[in-house]
Amino acid sequence: MISKIVTLSRPTILAKIFALKCNLTRTRSRGGHEFFDIGFPMSAPFSPVGSILVVMKSSFLEKNRQSFQWGSIPDNGGVKYGFLSHLPSKSYKDYRLGYDDFLEVLRSFVSLDREEQLRVLRKQPSEHFCRLLQHKVHKQVIDGMLANPAEAARRVEFCLNSGFEVAEGDIVRVFVPNTYNAILNRDNMVLSKEKLVHYNPRYTVIQAMMASFDIRNWSV
Repeated sequence: MISKIVTLSRPTILAKIFALKCNLTRTRSRGGHEFFDIGFPMSAPFSPVGSILVVMKSSFLEKNRQSFQWGSIPDNGGVKYGFLSHLPSKSYKDYRLGYDDFLEVLRSFVSLDREEQLRVLRKQPSEHFCRLLQHKVHKQVIDGMLANPAEAARRVEFCLNSGFEVAEGDIVRVFVPNTYNAILNRDNMVLSKEKLVHYNPRYTVIQAMMASFDIRNWSV
């Protein structure tokens, strides 16, 4: 399961899903890069009100090899900006993985039993997953995955450039605050209408996501 939190201020992926107004589609994320999670987005800190969540299948990553920049465990920005104190901030690029190495990490995940997979998707410590990663990532990363309480220490993320492609078959659901009905609605969506879920923004988008699905039926 691949997920991405997005807002209307950084609508690159939304412009590929909805027929947005020109002033929105011209806006691009800083640096032309987009970041995606394997599993749930981080819940701490909570997503801001107005967040939109796009949930995708593994086919999205497989078809975008040419747009792939790097993958990482843990949260690469968290290392860079000093939020993960067990790793030196200047070493953030050392934890980046190429496409083939990142796929090896995902294959390790797929080999886990379902309960351990759920722990990884929820960014909870998994000794089984860490054992499989021993020869794939730095020891300090594994130590942090087991001991650091921050979800960022267990974030499995990847970065694509803005030229990525997304199709109907890649999308599982798009969660949109109901206050955006006039902008993001089923009439201007290029995907199947049942894949759009409006939620009350008084709740976080992650709460809306958990209320709508049984994660036990999801896979990467």
